[in-house]
Amino acid sequence: PYVVTVLLLIAAALLETQTTQYTGAGLLTTVGHLAMNFAVQLIAIIAMRSIGLFCRHYNCHLAW
Repeated sequence: PYVVTVLLLIAAALLETQTTQYTGAGLLTTVGHLAMNFAVQLIAIIAMRSIGLFCRHYNCHLAW
């Protein structure tokens, strides 16, 4: 389970570095850039929720 969470975080970080701004581009390019930005946000949200689930599940083992 930890590997999945780390892979999601890495995927979000790598996709975030590949996204660009979509101003002044054609319609098809703008749609592609918006889709890439949406995919990054979706992966980041799933990664954050999985971290929260780990915290809730393993709360008895964490000393904080």
